[in-house]
Amino acid sequence: KACLFCTDVAARGLDAQGVELVIQFDAPKRPETMVHRVGRTARAGKPGRALLLLEENEVTYIELLRLRGLLLTEKEDAKPTPEASAALHQALQIASAKDRAILELGTTAFISHIKAYQEHQLKYIFRFEALDSGATARCYGLVRLPKMPEISAARRTGRFIEDRDFVKSNLNLSAIPFADPKREAARQRRIVLRQDQ
Repeated sequence: KACLFCTDVAARGLDAQGVELVIQFDAPKRPETMVHRVGRTARAGKPGRALLLLEENEVTYIELLRLRGLLLTEKEDAKPTPEASAALHQALQIASAKDRAILELGTTAFISHIKAYQEHQLKYIFRFEALDSGATARCYGLVRLPKMPEISAARRTGRFIEDRDFVKSNLNLSAIPFADPKREAARQRRIVLRQDQ
């Protein structure tokens, strides 16, 4: 089975053979990009499926796509149970706490997601002030929110939802090592160099 997780970067010009499922974590900034994204599957007469993940406050995007001639089927049974979500988030956070590479990748992905969400062209559907930062951060395995101007500015204006259950951990993020011994040795050398300066 082949599965492709994509963003707008992979929406065009990519010809991977045998992609049976395209999962879209973020909605395209332009609805017409949706056609290009889902076009990565069901090629050469073969069947394929595409899944677009939306928050409950974003479901009007489905109607917008319908108005543009794209027919989507809402999958109510695709919603994870709170228990399954909590177990997944916990597993991601444990992985992040054990390997700095996972933590850094999750942080970079979260920051990119927040910035892209804030700049979404369909702001009347994808409202930054309605985004649950804690729940989003947990999806990326984060144990606390990174310091970002976008989040700080939204907090000051009171236009930002923070998940009350997203507890700021006492975990010392700078102490999390890389699982790869070579990367960790290089990181430790950088720390010593900074201390010597």
